[in-house]
Amino acid sequence: MKQLVLFRSSMISLATVLTVLCLAAQPAAAQRAIGASALILDDGAGHIITIQPPAGLGGSYTYFLPTPPLGSTSAGFVDLGATLGQTLYWTGSAWSPSSLIANTNAGVGLGFPSVPGTFAFPVTLHTNFGPDVDNTLNLGDATHRFNTIYASNIVGPAGFTNYWQRVGTTLLPVTAGDHVTTTGNIYTTGLGSITSANGLTITGPFTANGGAGTAGQVLTVNGAGNPIWTSLGGLSTVSFDKITIGTNVTAAMTVGGGASILAGGGTIEATAFKGTGSTTDAVDLATTEVAGTLPIANGGTGSATQNFVDLSTAQSIGGVKTFTSTITGNISGTATNVTGTVAVANGGTGATTASANYVFAGPTTGAAAAPAFRALVAADLPSGSGQYIQNGTGLQATANFNIAGSGAVGTTLTAGGNINTTGGAYQIGGSTILANPGAYNIFAGVGAGDGQTGSYNTYMGYDAGAGAFGDQNTYVGMYAGRGTGSYNTYLGFSAGASSGSGNFNTFTGNGAGGYVRGGSNNTYSGFDAGMSNNTGNNNTFTGYGSGGSASSGGNNNTFSGYEAGWYSGAGGGGNNNTSSGYQSGFNIRSGSNITTLGAGADVGVDGLSNATAIGAGASVGASNTIQLGNSSVTAVVSHGSFNTTGGAYQ
Repeated sequence: MKQLVLFRSSMISLATVLTVLCLAAQPAAAQRAIGASALILDDGAGHIITIQPPAGLGGSYTYFLPTPPLGSTSAGFVDLGATLGQTLYWTGSAWSPSSLIANTNAGVGLGFPSVPGTFAFPVTLHTNFGPDVDNTLNLGDATHRFNTIYASNIVGPAGFTNYWQRVGTTLLPVTAGDHVTTTGNIYTTGLGSITSANGLTITGPFTANGGAGTAGQVLTVNGAGNPIWTSLGGLSTVSFDKITIGTNVTAAMTVGGGASILAGGGTIEATAFKGTGSTTDAVDLATTEVAGTLPIANGGTGSATQNFVDLSTAQSIGGVKTFTSTITGNISGTATNVTGTVAVANGGTGATTASANYVFAGPTTGAAAAPAFRALVAADLPSGSGQYIQNGTGLQATANFNIAGSGAVGTTLTAGGNINTTGGAYQIGGSTILANPGAYNIFAGVGAGDGQTGSYNTYMGYDAGAGAFGDQNTYVGMYAGRGTGSYNTYLGFSAGASSGSGNFNTFTGNGAGGYVRGGSNNTYSGFDAGMSNNTGNNNTFTGYGSGGSASSGGNNNTFSGYEAGWYSGAGGGGNNNTSSGYQSGFNIRSGSNITTLGAGADVGVDGLSNATAIGAGASVGASNTIQLGNSSVTAVVSHGSFNTTGGAYQ
C-alpha cells in the first residue's frame, strides 16, 4: 500500500480545494496518461497539477511544495524538462529545469548563467571525475581559459608527476639535480640571466641570436648588445694594452696600417716570420719582408743597385773595365763593341777594308802561308768536285743536291736517271699532271682522279675519274668515268661521264654510256652508244648511237648497227630484244622479246611482245608474229618444207 502525503503551508487550503477525482469523471485528466495512486489538484481555473510517485519505489513519500518567495504565486510550479538528466535551478524568481553540466563539444561549462552566492565554487566534487574515453576532452579552450589552477599534484606521462615548485621568484624542479629538456625555446620577457654555481656545460649545436656558429668561431657581442658568432678575422680591433701574458694557440693578431710592434729594448722572438708574398716561413729576400741595404761586412753588397759581376747569368756591365791578366774562354758581342784590328797572326784579318770581289784566302800556289784578301783564281774551284754543282753542259760525276725549298728551271730539265717525288705530284704550269694518291692508283692528266678515295684505279685524261669513289676502274679520255661504281672500263671522251653507281661496265667511244646512272654488266661500243640508258643492265650495244636515246633503260638487249635500238626502253620497258642492222629496231620503246634483223627492220606499233621482223624494211605489227620482208616481197621460196601445227597457210 503506497501513501502519498502532500504538505503546503500557504497559498492553497487543503480543506477547501483538495478534491479527489475519479479518473473517468475528469475531462482534463482524460487527456493525460495518469497512472494508479495519482493525486490530481485543480486550481479551479482549468490548470491541473498531477502528482504521481515514481514507478518502482515502495514505501511512503512526502512531497513539499516549495515556499513561494516574496509572495510569488509561481514558486513550486515547474515546466516539464526537455532532456533526460536535467535538474532544477533557481532563476531568482522561480525554479526551472536545466542540465547542470552540458557537453557542448567545445569544452565543459555550467548550465546556469550566474553562481548562487551560497556556493564557494560553481562545482563542488566529492569523488573522481574524468572523460568517459581516454584523451578525448579538453579543460577549457583557446578563448575560455582558466586564470589559475590549484592542485597538489599533476600526473601526466611517465616522469611528469609533481615536477615543478616555486620558491620565491624561482621555478625549480622538485627533485634536485633533475635536468630541464625541451625541443623548443626558452624565453624571458625581461632582463634575465642564466646563472650556474658550478659552471655551464653546453652539449650539441649552440645558436646565438638566430645563428649557429662554425668551426673556429667565437661568441662575441655586437654593437646592439646581442651575442653573435664571429670568426677571429672579423673581431673588432683590440688595443695592445688589452693583451696580457699568456700563450695564444689559435687566434691571429693583426697589426693595422700605420701601427707597429716595438721591442722597447726587449726582444721579439718567433720560430718563423712570414711577410706579404712569402711562400715559406723563412725570411724571403724577394719580398717586402726585407728593406734597406745589407752591408758588405754582413755579407751584402753595400749597394741598392747591381754593381757587381754575376758569374752565373747574362749581365750587361757598364763603364770601362781593365783586366790585368789573361781572359780565358770565348768573348761574344757586336762589332761596335770591339775597337782596333786583330792581326792575322792572332786569328784576325789584319785589315779593316778589302777590295771588291776579293776573298780572304791562302796563297794561290806553293806552300801554306798566311791568308790575305785576293781575287779568286780557277784553281780555287777544282772541276769535278762533288761538293757543289758546277755550271756546264757536261755530266758532273758524284755530285748530288737536295733542296728543302722550291726550285725553278728556266728552259729544259734533263735527267739521266730517275726523277723521284715523295708525298707530292708532277705538275706542269702549276697543275698536277701525274700523281698516285691512295692505294695503288695512277692518275695522269689535269684534274684526273681529283677528290677520289678509291684504290687500284687508272685514270688518264683531263678530269678523268674526277670525284670518283670506286675501286679497280680504268678511265681513259677527257671527262671519262665519274661516279661510285667499281670494276668499270671507260675509253673515250665523256665515256661513262655520269656513270653513277654502275659496276662491271665497258664503254668504248666518245660519249659511250655518257649518261648512265646506275646500270651494270653493260658493254657499249661506238660513238654515243648507250649514251642515255640510265638504269639498264646486261645490255650489249655496238655501233654509232646504238641504244643511244633510251632514257629509262632496258635489260638483256643486244643492238648492233648504226642507231640500232635507238629508242629502246624509252617507254619504260624494252627487255630481251635483239636488233641488227642500220636503224634496226629503231622504234622499240616498251616491247619485249622482239627480234629485228636487217636495215630498217622494225615494229609497226609499240608495246609488242614475241614479235619478229626479218629483212630490210620489214615491219611487224602484232605480237606473237613473224614478218618476213617488206611490202615489196612477192614470194617466199624455200627448198625445204614449211610446217604448221594447229594453224593454216593463207
